[in-house]
Amino acid sequence: MRISKLSIDGFGLFDGQFELDLPEKTALIIGDNETGKSTLVGAVGAILFGFETESERMAFAPYGAPSPRCGSLEVETDGKRYRFSRDFASNRAKVELLPPASRVMFDGSAKPRGRTDEKEAYSELLRNLLGLERLDLFKNSVLVEQDCMQPDMKDIVRRIASGAASADYSIVRDNLKENCEALTVAVPWGTPKKRKLRKIEILENELRQKRSELSETSQAVATVEEARGRLSLLESQTATTAEEIEQQKDMERDIAAFAGVFYEKRRLAEQVNECRNEIRAVEKLAKDLKKCGDKIETEYSSYLSLPEQAETELADLLRLRQNERELEGKLRQTESGAPVEVVSTARVRFAVIFIVTGLLIAGSGVAFLLGVVRIIAIICGIAVAAWPLINLVLHMREHESARQGRLAVLREQLQHLEMQADAIASKYRISERVNPEEMLSKLRELKSLFQEKEKTEEAIRQHMKLDALNAKCDRFANDLFVAGKKIDELKSRRPRLDDLERGGQIGKALEEARAQTVRLEKRMGEMVGERDALKLKLAAAEARETFSEEKLEEEISEKQSELNRLKHSREAHLLAIKVLDDAISEFGSAHLARIEKKTSEYLSRITGSERKVKLDQELAPLEVQEGQLRLEPACLSHGARDQLYFALRLAAIDEVCGDIRLPVLLDDPFVNFDEPRLKATLRMLDVLSESRQIILFTHDRRYRDWRPAAYELERRTPTLNQ
Repeated sequence: MRISKLSIDGFGLFDGQFELDLPEKTALIIGDNETGKSTLVGAVGAILFGFETESERMAFAPYGAPSPRCGSLEVETDGKRYRFSRDFASNRAKVELLPPASRVMFDGSAKPRGRTDEKEAYSELLRNLLGLERLDLFKNSVLVEQDCMQPDMKDIVRRIASGAASADYSIVRDNLKENCEALTVAVPWGTPKKRKLRKIEILENELRQKRSELSETSQAVATVEEARGRLSLLESQTATTAEEIEQQKDMERDIAAFAGVFYEKRRLAEQVNECRNEIRAVEKLAKDLKKCGDKIETEYSSYLSLPEQAETELADLLRLRQNERELEGKLRQTESGAPVEVVSTARVRFAVIFIVTGLLIAGSGVAFLLGVVRIIAIICGIAVAAWPLINLVLHMREHESARQGRLAVLREQLQHLEMQADAIASKYRISERVNPEEMLSKLRELKSLFQEKEKTEEAIRQHMKLDALNAKCDRFANDLFVAGKKIDELKSRRPRLDDLERGGQIGKALEEARAQTVRLEKRMGEMVGERDALKLKLAAAEARETFSEEKLEEEISEKQSELNRLKHSREAHLLAIKVLDDAISEFGSAHLARIEKKTSEYLSRITGSERKVKLDQELAPLEVQEGQLRLEPACLSHGARDQLYFALRLAAIDEVCGDIRLPVLLDDPFVNFDEPRLKATLRMLDVLSESRQIILFTHDRRYRDWRPAAYELERRTPTLNQ
């Protein structure tokens, strides 16, 4: 059998239609990462078996699409051509026999999960054409993916133990187990998933119930009279308790009404006091407002006509006069200062050094030199000694000039300030006898009074008007009077309420009344429950009194016979299941030796040396023997383990599929093989391709030395670096 053509539309990286024609023996598909190699491998499994979960289906949805669209697969086997098609959104599958003998072999729903007639028919068709009917068996046999070389052998063991072409013994055994579990919960292979009673347990319970009824029937006559007497007593007690409950509820309602009116009266009294306090506060604010207005009119009437900026300009006048006094002080200080600048210590040292140096030069010329040189030395010495004195005179003249400049600036500033101060004083008619500071203080006091007046007016506006407050207070007082009348009425009906009011225990009394009502109702409920149960018991006893004991014994006999029959059926099922388990074990053991032999042959071809593989009953490798050396799989390198599991897969494929030579799909599984073993594996694939199709997906272009590429994939999405 070989795959001749793969077509997909809207699947994974392939947003549009894509077709891939495959050669007969070996197909090498080369492509870099993210070019769609694994997508094509997934498409083969999805077309044949569908997606088992919604997450698997969404993983292959094109960008921006809710689901993959569709795909088809054309295969050739035994001289016939078939086309497998699937719509991934609806899971509708179609299998066609292609020309010349065209016909539709299946067209219907083929969801991987669930058990429907259409699903069973599709699985049977896959089993007949491919030898496989489930995706997990496909992934653990003919599909070999990178870093997934080790197969899960449980499904393969089950398929081998049951036989691929013969009757499925395990299904028969499972059906027998289901039938046995329908008879009883007590089975030797563990408790069933649904722990509901089965037929045997139900019959046993019914037998126990019938025997109990038979025993109770004999006692029914004796209990009828006793039950009737007790029932009469309970009826009397129930009536008495009902009257007590009604009285207690009346008391509870009166206390609750008294408590409500009492707390309402207290609340109304507090509201009356609050209204009166608010009225007094409003009256006080009105008095304060009038007092403030009178004070403004009597004490500050002369200042009311001044403009708003008067306070600022008077403050400026005071500041200007202060600045005048400061400038006058600076001017007097500058005028009275000494014309000679105090010479600094550094300048004195500088002058002394030059004078001493000049005198030394002149003295040296007089003492040691002659003629013209002596005259020059004397002149230089005098010049050096005189230069600091000349510099000091020049500096004193410069300092005096700067002092005169400062005096002119100070006089100009003083004149400017006097002009500004005179302008403000003339504006407000301030003479020498008027103190501006006192005038400014009065203005500020007037401003403070206006602010206080505004605050008082705002506080009055926030309160209700006096008429409204008085009306509100009268309304609360009237409500308070009505509440007092209600309290007096309740006290006249229940004198105990007066004591509760004086003791301040109204809330506690209400809680006690409610608790007493609850206790009475609970006792009433218990008596009603006991009465109803006694009525049922009396009715049952009266019914048993007339019930036929012979009829009960006859029913017990019939149910015991049915129970014995079901127990015999359970033993027969258990015996049949044991026989099938033995047959399955024997059938599976017959395949173990062949798989071990084929695995050893394939591994020897890959490694180039004679090796023997030992497997357990679950087809898991136990050890690898090379000469006298025996190694467990855990002791092998990662690459050696991959080679062992690849050889095991090939052997399992041969054993599972029998005469059906399925193609082997390889998704770059040999990345951990070294160069010699990779070449040996490729040689073995050459031999294997004579009997089955090999489809190898890889990114390694060195495989071109082994086979020319049947197809080279191009990148369809941006890389991570881009």
